[in-house]
Amino acid sequence: MTPPTSTPASTPSYGRPQSAQASTPASEISDAAVFSPVESDKTRRARYAANQRHSKAKQARKDSQQGESSTAADNRAAERKQRHREKNKVAAAKCRSRQRKQVQTIQEKGSRLEEKNLHLKTMIQELRGELNSLRSMALDHQECNCSVAQYNHNQAERVVAEYRSACLGQGFGGGLARSPEQRGFPIA
Repeated sequence: MTPPTSTPASTPSYGRPQSAQASTPASEISDAAVFSPVESDKTRRARYAANQRHSKAKQARKDSQQGESSTAADNRAAERKQRHREKNKVAAAKCRSRQRKQVQTIQEKGSRLEEKNLHLKTMIQELRGELNSLRSMALDHQECNCSVAQYNHNQAERVVAEYRSACLGQGFGGGLARSPEQRGFPIA
């Protein structure tokens, strides 16, 4: 229940109407009249402060009954702090270990990739050398009339025909598709 913010003039600071305090005996006063919902801010603050003092005093009595002094409380606080430090130390060690493992994993992966890159580069060099040797062998058969020379000639004509049809299809106007004689180069 939220109390209203305004306080009527007839209501004292204890929450009971003055008429109930002065003329009516305590046995005839109803609960509604004794505990009025109308209460001032000052009254609420005072009640809150009294409750706080009461709870602090109760805690002090409880501590004194147990025979506990301020040094014992300090010792407990120091023990809690020590336990916290130990837990933090273990957690930090775990974190550092995890980071070391991650770094090691990344380094291993990097070294594997470097090895693979080196292997692929050597393979490229080997294949380029093989391609060059095959080209030179094909050029050696250019003058003879063997099956290799005929195959090379047919493949070259096929590639040129595909290139010319591609150039004409893309609207280049046949500038490259013209024969060398049409472009002004004599054929020997």
